[in-house]
Amino acid sequence: MNKQEALQHFKEHVVQERLEQRLDEVQQIFNQRQAELIADLIANFQHFCQQVSDMQNEGKKADIAFINFSMLRTSILSESYVYLIEAYSNEWYEDLHKCHFIYDVSWLYSCFTLLMNDLKQEYKKYMGVLNEADAEIAALETIPYFHQFIVALLRFAIPDLIDIPSYQSIGKSAKITIRVGEYKDISEQIYAIDDQAAVMESSILQNQDGFAYGDAHNANLHGLNMERQDMRYSDFTGARLEAARFKECFLFGTRWYRAVLAGCDFGGSVISDGDFRYADLQNAVFCQASAQHLNHKGKRLPGVMGLHFEYANLDHADLTGIHFFEQAYFTGASMNRTRMNLHDQDKFIFSDEQQKAIQWVEGEQINETAAILLTAE
Repeated sequence: MNKQEALQHFKEHVVQERLEQRLDEVQQIFNQRQAELIADLIANFQHFCQQVSDMQNEGKKADIAFINFSMLRTSILSESYVYLIEAYSNEWYEDLHKCHFIYDVSWLYSCFTLLMNDLKQEYKKYMGVLNEADAEIAALETIPYFHQFIVALLRFAIPDLIDIPSYQSIGKSAKITIRVGEYKDISEQIYAIDDQAAVMESSILQNQDGFAYGDAHNANLHGLNMERQDMRYSDFTGARLEAARFKECFLFGTRWYRAVLAGCDFGGSVISDGDFRYADLQNAVFCQASAQHLNHKGKRLPGVMGLHFEYANLDHADLTGIHFFEQAYFTGASMNRTRMNLHDQDKFIFSDEQQKAIQWVEGEQINETAAILLTAE
């Protein structure tokens, strides 16, 4: 076995197996501590915004147009495990007035260090063909698989972050964007606000031209009818969508925070990682939808967050027949005559009041189309 063959075997068999094991551990930590991790993120962001506000009050910082959450590889390698939260004016990286805050993510990247140590032991089995540097390089290539948990956490926490008084009080440009990625490298947008763009993109919705990563917050889209559209990671916060229909759409990672969705039909759509907190979902229908979790060679998005229905109104909603319905949260939700499959009764945490109010239905409905949608994507 030459060096190239050894490296290929090492990555395909050893690295992949060890990575999956460590990511399973991360997922377990993430599920158990999700509320705590969100609260910690909010507290850090609050301190960061206060720092921005202090600089602006001293005349040292212009209106903010960009906020970046930046992953630092050097920090991970040195085992300090921090991200930078940075604020920039419209000049972005040319803004010379530095403003950043350190956000500790040890809970996540300590598992990466364990993976690194695993690989530094395993390479020795290749009888001198591989060396420690090969193991380190292979480990570094897995960092994006850990980073995806931060992306998921940030996307979910956005409604809470932008509601913080210290964020509301800072001077902001007419257009503001929040991004997450590697420090001064590739990043992705997780939030943007531009009132003119929102109006324009709402009209696109009505023409059914697709809406991936779109912004329709507070839009009035009563009776919207969408079929097989890609609407992943779109933001419908506060939107009015009574009696809207979403037939076999890609809706994973969508945000419906405080949206009015009474009578809405999500039948056959992929709704993994959907955020329905505080939404009005009276008489909404989720039959044949898919909450499938992606788990393929280290990729866990969508599916990291699960479905969130905290404090939503689910009265008379139909949650029977959701495929891969395994991770959901119902704290504080109104569930008077909500239809749910009896076999889901022990999967989730319900209050005594919710248990009694839910209409438990025997049997199961599975939609193969919805199950295929995500894997085909």
